[in-house]
Amino acid sequence: MSEALLAGILGATITGCCGISLYVVKRMCSCMCPGKCEMDFHCGENMPQNSPIRIFNDIYQEPSDRFYNTSNPCKPLAIKNRDKNKWEINIPPHNEEGLNTKVHIFRHSETLPNSGKHFIRINIKNLSHPEQAHFFIRRWTGGKDKFNESTKRHYVQEVYEGVNFIYKDSFIDNSNYNVDKEQIGIEIQSLLNETVTCEITEVYYGEYPTKIANSCCNKLQCWYRCFDSPNTNDNESP
Repeated sequence: MSEALLAGILGATITGCCGISLYVVKRMCSCMCPGKCEMDFHCGENMPQNSPIRIFNDIYQEPSDRFYNTSNPCKPLAIKNRDKNKWEINIPPHNEEGLNTKVHIFRHSETLPNSGKHFIRINIKNLSHPEQAHFFIRRWTGGKDKFNESTKRHYVQEVYEGVNFIYKDSFIDNSNYNVDKEQIGIEIQSLLNETVTCEITEVYYGEYPTKIANSCCNKLQCWYRCFDSPNTNDNESP
């Protein structure tokens, strides 16, 4: 048997197994969702729909005079690894006399989502110091290119190794507050005498909670959303 034929048979077998595993996932999801269930299938490793360097496409580092207002800026605390499609964060330690440094990696929004909520699914790996990181939704006012504190407080959430979820109200154009833009992302800061590291390998942003199931070969994915299902009230208090 020729090598080309053998490779073709092997490829077809693997593809078939992946398809079967995702079909099983689809049937299980349909049974588990008490209401309507929507599904999408995606193929490939680096998909733009959950690319961390596409979804979290903004970065801000502090203190600003070390990174922006100088002729000799410090080395970036986070870089986009385009080959592996991920954010790599490496924050050097600060000493007792030095100021701590911070990096904010986020997406910017000036439009109220149709659902009225932000949903983000984030996969964090190799998180060395979870206590030095947190997710945030920051609410601002002031018009274009100005960021003044709004009357609605910022939201913060703990970070854990692995897959994390944020599903919170958007307050853009809310008549009770003066919010005209929001930033959704993660903040990571330095630690005394220890280096802080982590990787952001997946980020999905949408208006509704979405789960992602991988096939056995990790080449195919099933994205599914359940509607009209019982859930706890995740709205923020005023």
